[in-house]
Amino acid sequence: MDKAKKRELLRRLLKDVSRYKLLYLMIAILTAIQMVLSLISPILMMKIIDVAIPRKDLGLMLAIICTYLAVSVGNALMGNITEYCYSVIGKKVFMDYQGKCIEHLYRLSGDFYTHMQSGEMLTVLVQDINTVKSFATNTLFSLVSDILMGVVMIVFLAFLQWDLLVVMLLFLPFVFAIQKIFRGRMMKKSQDMREAAGRMSSLLQDLTVNIMSHVIMKAKTYFHAQYRKAIKRSTDLEVQMAVTNAVGRSILGIAATAMSISILGYGGYKIILGGFTVGGLMAFHMYSQGLISPVMRISNVNIMFQSVYVSMDRIYTFLSRQSGISSGESCFIPEGRLSGNVRYGGVSFSYGDVQVLRNVNMEFLPEKLTAIVGESGTGKSTILNLLYRLWDVEEGNIEIDGRDIRKYDLDYIRNAVTVVRQNTYLVDDTIYNNITLGNPDVPEQRFREVCHIACVDEFAENLEEGYHTRVGENGIRLSGGQNQRIAIARALLYDAPVLVLDEATSALDQITESRILCHIKRNLHHKAVVAVTHRISTIRNADIIYVINDHTVCESGTHDELMETRGKYYCMVMRKIDEED
Repeated sequence: MDKAKKRELLRRLLKDVSRYKLLYLMIAILTAIQMVLSLISPILMMKIIDVAIPRKDLGLMLAIICTYLAVSVGNALMGNITEYCYSVIGKKVFMDYQGKCIEHLYRLSGDFYTHMQSGEMLTVLVQDINTVKSFATNTLFSLVSDILMGVVMIVFLAFLQWDLLVVMLLFLPFVFAIQKIFRGRMMKKSQDMREAAGRMSSLLQDLTVNIMSHVIMKAKTYFHAQYRKAIKRSTDLEVQMAVTNAVGRSILGIAATAMSISILGYGGYKIILGGFTVGGLMAFHMYSQGLISPVMRISNVNIMFQSVYVSMDRIYTFLSRQSGISSGESCFIPEGRLSGNVRYGGVSFSYGDVQVLRNVNMEFLPEKLTAIVGESGTGKSTILNLLYRLWDVEEGNIEIDGRDIRKYDLDYIRNAVTVVRQNTYLVDDTIYNNITLGNPDVPEQRFREVCHIACVDEFAENLEEGYHTRVGENGIRLSGGQNQRIAIARALLYDAPVLVLDEATSALDQITESRILCHIKRNLHHKAVVAVTHRISTIRNADIIYVINDHTVCESGTHDELMETRGKYYCMVMRKIDEED
């Protein structure tokens, strides 16, 4: 990473945290007070040893001891308040960056979602943001205070005994050399550890989210092989880092001890010669110890900066990632509710080099039930993904109420389309909260109505806790069909102008599926409903049926009209009849 990029990353970070300048100002004041109190303590110790004790002045010694105690209490109090301010800033920084990342994640295209590695994304959302949070609080401010403290300490040490200061400074190049040697090793291992942690997160997340699938698929052997490989890599790196860190600390500890012995030895020699006092030596030693810690932290600043540069780069790279979806010419938001009139005009689309849709023309009308049928892989789900703007069309256009959907605000158009997919998502909460999503303003009558339309009432009201029954993580305590009914009820309650059911009833028996679609058709309430299904028998009563073949619309019409033409739809129906027989 070049210096220009590092400067730009640091500039962006400082700009982002500048909103907390009042808290930083308070920390600066508290740190300055702490610095003054830290400088007073050695002087008080020197006065006790060199003045109060030789004079045998109990009153003076008691006064100095009380002052020393007050200084220590004040220092601790300032430290606690400073830590509180740091924690407040840290929480705000974490929430700010994580909120931005999550908001941006929602606005990315389907191309990103299909290629995203969840473990890597989770590492950015937690580990990298935590690194930046730590840097923006303790690290950044501590660096400034350490530099100031180091300068002041050197001045005080030179004032006490300049030749002792020279002895101490002779050890610092050796300390810096040790730090430089171990710094490079730690940086490389730290990067490797992060990548290993991302791999571990991906594996464990996949296991915990899909544990039942793992059990059913008998995937334990495969998972264990992958897990053992990842854990061995992570463990080896962790051991290497621990050993490297321990060796570095040991060598630095030996250097610090040698420096202390040299100071005490030379200082003791000067006391014997009468050129120094015991209290002065004690004060010098206290100041020298107060200098070592800031110097050590300053020498480590490059490691801290390199780590935070990597994390900032990952965060800002993600936030700068283009959504791949046009923002539209005007980001139009209409005043009233959309009618739900959807028209596809000559739509073509490809995933890379693979064409999925070719010159698709169709229309979804308000208060009408539209069905889309076709063999697997013909592009039915892609048609709906384009309507939800997970991708944008390559050729042609999709209009709602006569306006290209690319001219609408992205959030607005997605709120206008509700999609229920085959694989439903439920939170580990009650049936009621899964349908209302925690909205306290849902009228009871409307809730009961959508539950009846989606046939949720048929099983929920027979449960011991009724609608307050918990469904378990991702609905594990209910059947697949019950989960789909809950998802349909939730979509109906949202009452968007366009409702899409993408194989949303696949886990239901044919009778229940037909009943739900009949209920929905009788309760369209100014919305267009689109149903994608493989079951021909359940869409006989659709107002219009589009047949997709060879990635385009090959036929359209009502069930009776399509049967009369004896085309692709007729063949599909007859094949289904033969299979059932």
